[in-house]
Amino acid sequence: LRKALKPAAAALPLAERAAGSAAPEVRQLAAVLLRRRIVGHYGEMPVEARAQLKALLLARLGVEPDASPRRALAAVASALGAVLLPTEGWPELLQFVSSATQAPTAEHREVAMLVLAELFETPSAAAIFRPHLTATVQVLLSGLADPHAPQVRTASLRAVGAFATSLLDGGDEPSTSALRTLLPAALEVARTCVAAAVGGGDAARALGVNDDELHKTLGAAFEMLMEVVESAPSALVKANIGAIAQVSLELAHGAGADADVRAHGFHALTALAAYKCKLVAKNGELLEHLVGLGAKATGEWDEADDDDDDESDESNVRSLGCALLDTLGAAISSAPLMGHVDTALQRLTAEGADAHTWCAACTVLGMVAEGIVDLLAEKKTGAPRLAAYVQLLCRGCLHADAHVRAAAALGLGEFARHIPSKLLVRPHAASVIGHLAAVIDASAPHVGLGGGAAAEGAGLHVRALDKVCYALDALCESAAGADETDAIVPHAPELLSRLGTLCAAPRVPAAARAA
Repeated sequence: LRKALKPAAAALPLAERAAGSAAPEVRQLAAVLLRRRIVGHYGEMPVEARAQLKALLLARLGVEPDASPRRALAAVASALGAVLLPTEGWPELLQFVSSATQAPTAEHREVAMLVLAELFETPSAAAIFRPHLTATVQVLLSGLADPHAPQVRTASLRAVGAFATSLLDGGDEPSTSALRTLLPAALEVARTCVAAAVGGGDAARALGVNDDELHKTLGAAFEMLMEVVESAPSALVKANIGAIAQVSLELAHGAGADADVRAHGFHALTALAAYKCKLVAKNGELLEHLVGLGAKATGEWDEADDDDDDESDESNVRSLGCALLDTLGAAISSAPLMGHVDTALQRLTAEGADAHTWCAACTVLGMVAEGIVDLLAEKKTGAPRLAAYVQLLCRGCLHADAHVRAAAALGLGEFARHIPSKLLVRPHAASVIGHLAAVIDASAPHVGLGGGAAAEGAGLHVRALDKVCYALDALCESAAGADETDAIVPHAPELLSRLGTLCAAPRVPAAARAA
């Protein structure tokens, strides 16, 4: 098939199949194959064949009864239009889109928005619409507010998401004004799409799109939100920060959606904390929600992954929560942040707290460690606060669940890495080392010590031991840098004995041998 479709002469027969086959599956496949080749083949086609191809595409788009072939044909037309409009032009395509946006049938209005969405993704094609900015904004607003067809609103959201890049690149007042007009309506439609993605099943089908189309729409919408947060004027973000945060929180919290879909919400919120940190710091309610989301996410894990040594997947919810908390710790001043963190820690470690919430508490402390050094250095309150945090992490090292022990060891490692030695090592070295040793004792039997086979779920214990070794390395490095190794030396024989024994295990982490 690849060989048969390679010549430019194959383009027109493919278009004829996409337009004329009796089977919708064949029409869709032909359109998909044509989409992959249309740009390269078009330039090699005779002039008459080019005209015939363009006419055939637009004619079929106007009458195609089935959604999947119709969307595939729209992708072909927009791919070709993105090349032709900035060069030789294709006025018939623009006339088709203009007419379709006002058509009485939802199918035509949806096609128009899908074509616009893909055209807007090409900067040179999007520039064609800049002289007609007011009219373009009105067309998009009408699509977002379509009263009868949710699939038109969804397609319009994709178009706005793509067009927003052009508006942000413009950077002038007309572009900002256009974005100011479009953003609230786009956020309303985005909330509907988020609810469908989280609800799944009938909720998604009620929008008139399949899961793949819904996920593409959410991707476009949240990419737009991230660009707005990063590049738009602060006044525009400030006016919409509540709606941006709300739709992002709803998606990030949406346990019914896949992790890679929820990731869009986490990324938008992380961008908000990074690029608009002053706005976030002044919004106590939002900051509380962000800390709560990060804490909840870091307590999520999949038991099926417990035997996997690698936990570096950046798309899993736990990693996304860690990234959010890490950004909060680095970007938000410690005073407003830690009030919400302390409240979360009290809730997470209250009597009856389970392993998930304890794991979350330990992870939260580790992720914000870098950003709270100034708070811990305060003369009156710093030392008691640090002691309370270290005590919490040490309690985590004694927990029955290895997930919690791993998180606690990592938290102690982050403290040792970022908190000055004079604050941490001499006052707390004995307690920290003793509790890290307890993690070794709890996890070592599960990784095949003494010649026995590694237990099921050994990967989780390997990770816990790896965190211990990271913490010990950070602690020793901090002490050596401040000439305070005398606080650690008394514990060296006991530690070396444990680490030496650990190195004999078949699944010992490389960090143990290094330590």
